[in-house]
Amino acid sequence: MSAPGGAPPAATRVDADPLAEAGDTAEGNLARLRRNIDAVDEVLVKLFNQRAKWALEIGRVKKRAGLPIYQPHREAEVVAHVLGANRGPLDHSAVKRLFERVIDENRQLERIAEPGDAPAAADEVREP
Repeated sequence: MSAPGGAPPAATRVDADPLAEAGDTAEGNLARLRRNIDAVDEVLVKLFNQRAKWALEIGRVKKRAGLPIYQPHREAEVVAHVLGANRGPLDHSAVKRLFERVIDENRQLERIAEPGDAPAAADEVREP
C-alpha cells in the first residue's frame, strides 16, 4: 500500500529513522537523546566524585601506613575488573583508556590526601 503521492508508508521505507515516531523531527530526536546523555553525565560526575572521595581516603590510609601511592599491580587489577564488566558498545581499548585516566586522576588525589583528615565515607553514592 502506498502513501499519498506514491511513496511507500513511513514504516516500510528503507530510509525511515528507527528512532523517529510519528511527527518527530531529527531536531526533536537529537534534543531528546542529548537530554538523556546529559542525565547520564550528571550521574557520572556524582560517581566520579564519590570515587574521588574514596581515593582520598585510600591516600590517607596509605600515608598513615607508609605504603606507596603508586601500586601498579592494583591499578592493573582495577583495569582488568572493569574490562570484565564491559558489555559494550565501548570496546575494551576504549574502556581501558577511560579507566587509565580515571585512575591517574584519583592517584593525584591520593598524593595530596592528608593523613590526619577525617574520612569521607559518610557521603556514599548508591546510584547505579
